[in-house]
Amino acid sequence: MVKKQFFLNLFLFIVCFFSLADNQIGTSAVTYRHWYGRLGDKLLLYIKARWFSYYFKIPFFYRPFQYSDEFMMHSKELYWSENYRKNFKKIITAKSVPGAINPNDRILYEVDYYISNIQVFNVIQNQEFHNLIKAMIAPAKPVPLVPRQNNKHCVALHVRKGGGYDSSLSSQQIYRVLEKASPKLADQAWPLKFPPDQYYLDQIVKLSEMLNHEPLYIYLFTDDQDPGSIADRYEKYLNKPNITFAYRQKDNHHEKNVVEDLFGITQFDYYIRGDSHFAQIADVIGNHKIVISPKNYKWEGNKLIISEVNVAIKNSIFINT
Repeated sequence: MVKKQFFLNLFLFIVCFFSLADNQIGTSAVTYRHWYGRLGDKLLLYIKARWFSYYFKIPFFYRPFQYSDEFMMHSKELYWSENYRKNFKKIITAKSVPGAINPNDRILYEVDYYISNIQVFNVIQNQEFHNLIKAMIAPAKPVPLVPRQNNKHCVALHVRKGGGYDSSLSSQQIYRVLEKASPKLADQAWPLKFPPDQYYLDQIVKLSEMLNHEPLYIYLFTDDQDPGSIADRYEKYLNKPNITFAYRQKDNHHEKNVVEDLFGITQFDYYIRGDSHFAQIADVIGNHKIVISPKNYKWEGNKLIISEVNVAIKNSIFINT
């Protein structure tokens, strides 16, 4: 009897779900085109399409992608089906946000990854929308907690090194003595996504100064297969007794612990990052007190120099040069 009731409830749920989806197809709607990139790229595209829906108040259809079943969106959003295409009078690839939309036109807007006029850090200034995104990009099940030392300022350091999914780096990684603080390779193609070690070292020093050199516990999140060598290099260079490094001790890889690292970064009070989309998404869904990120760069020979950084302190932002 219990089993029969379970299947009856499941049947009613499926009928109600697809009836809801069909009812919403009487208007214009929005989804997103599949993109080949990594998790950060796909979440960024999801946010852009979700904003399109929110702004124009038209239905949104979710398309699953790798790892998306580990987020709340997978159980809360309306699923897209290719069978729905026939219900729309027109399908448009949205490469920019139009001035206005008539919901009764029954147009399907497929948001393109490169849509020109949706900037994620602008749209999340809308608190209601930001709360929606944080609810949808929340973990679908409990995630392991990253080790912390709560008697210290806890800092997430996200360092992209390439050499796995991305190509290797070309720039000299450390080029400044600490006392003088005054085919394209990955960092040539995306300099702000792959800032050199020098950028991270300089920002650790700056954050330590901002926090009056009180004890810092820095957890290293990286795609590098040997995070220990990065931590040792940083520790030796900085030589500061108030700074302690930690990192995943084994099985670190650019295709492993992806979702765990995303949510792990959000567990920290302070965040020093590059400008990859993965790093940006962790910023969007986190509640960090201070976030430091690169803004501008220049090349001097083989030295990639981050010439300007953003320092965001909760609801205010000031720029360091």
